[in-house]
Amino acid sequence: QYGMPSKSFPQSMDLLDNMLYIGDSSGYLHLVDMTHQDFSLVQTFKTGHDGRITSVVCGYGSYMTSSSDGTVRIYQPTRKMEIMSIIKSNECGQITSMSYRNEV
Repeated sequence: QYGMPSKSFPQSMDLLDNMLYIGDSSGYLHLVDMTHQDFSLVQTFKTGHDGRITSVVCGYGSYMTSSSDGTVRIYQPTRKMEIMSIIKSNECGQITSMSYRNEV
């Protein structure tokens, strides 16, 4: 059974195949394996966001997080979570949600 770190709570999540991606209130991204419904934690990443993660969107070529810090971060889907791009919202403040589906 999976539990969040003590001072964090889930803000957003997305599912891709058997992997659940959970963005939390402290700016971390947690990868949880749902194979056999055992919900085991695979890895936790510090995303670089200065605020809570408001959206997580996963795909086979990239995954994205948005945050209350006004940025969208796009990562390569690797174990080291390499940043491909950062988009900053200078005029809007925080980003409350986002959605993206490639070719769907």
